[in-house]
Amino acid sequence: MSYMWDEINSEPEVIRKCMENNEAEICRLVEKLESFKPHTVIMCGRGTSDFAGQYAKYLIEIFKGVPVSLASPSVITEYGGKYDMSGCLLIAVSQSGMGDDILAVTNRAARCGAVTCSITNDAASPVAMASEFRLDCSAGPELALAATKTFAAEIFLLYLFAARWSSSSALLSQLPHIPEYIEDALRCSADVTKLAAKSVDISEVFVLARGINFPMARETALKLSETSYVSAIPYPISDFQHGPIAAVNENTPVLIISADKETAADTGIILDKLSDSGARTIGITSDSAEAGRFDDAIVLPEQCSGPASAFCIMPVIQMLAFRIAEARGLDPDHPRRLKKITITK
Repeated sequence: MSYMWDEINSEPEVIRKCMENNEAEICRLVEKLESFKPHTVIMCGRGTSDFAGQYAKYLIEIFKGVPVSLASPSVITEYGGKYDMSGCLLIAVSQSGMGDDILAVTNRAARCGAVTCSITNDAASPVAMASEFRLDCSAGPELALAATKTFAAEIFLLYLFAARWSSSSALLSQLPHIPEYIEDALRCSADVTKLAAKSVDISEVFVLARGINFPMARETALKLSETSYVSAIPYPISDFQHGPIAAVNENTPVLIISADKETAADTGIILDKLSDSGARTIGITSDSAEAGRFDDAIVLPEQCSGPASAFCIMPVIQMLAFRIAEARGLDPDHPRRLKKITITK
């Protein structure tokens, strides 16, 4: 088939291996934090790794109550900033572990006395070696350019960490079922293929979500852009109503991700507003009743709701990006002008 398709379908096994290989290191990290008691967590990553960090921000702030910020590496690498990270936990997320900018932030955090933790797919990479605690994606080589199984491993490791650190029953109860959630979502393949066939001519799309699902909207937009060359713009539903909705015309495609009951009302509100514009609405939802309000929808398995919903949304959006690229006659394994490892400063 293709590297990307095979790697999407390998995600349940990657997650099982990831859990087995990292439990001890996460327990060691949590034990350190019990005495260190960081006042802030700083997430540092680029691209998909940045989206994983934003997902972790929601998990940690909701279930542990510790504020989380997203680092801006250029503050250090381009502007020479010397901001104080003492008393913080720095989590550097980088599939390759090669980014000079991520390494610079990690080194700065270590000099400030922060606790440093890396999540990489290469335990011998510079970012991993610079970190006190090292979590390994355990995904094996990723041959497709678009990050699929490594992104799955990143968000799983962050979920696992948040669950262990917070001791939240809401997170812990879903933890052992996450590989099954991905397997259930992969069974939506036929529905994804049908939606891709209807979406083959899309040139631009707004991608909306709210709260804990918004990082998946950003990941959706990236996957559509890099594999299918669709101009995809992600917005939180709340922000979309503060201006960008004015750009919607008749038949403008708007893809909405809705798999979180706490923010479900916002989906209903934006659908009401979009119905007046004549926009084409596409839903990825865990609510079968809500699905009927969209022009087209993929219904996720019922259990795919709340904090762990990312693990159902993720394979669906990855399959959708792949199928649209395939329907357009593109090669999703080798998008134009892109390299697997992008070094930025």
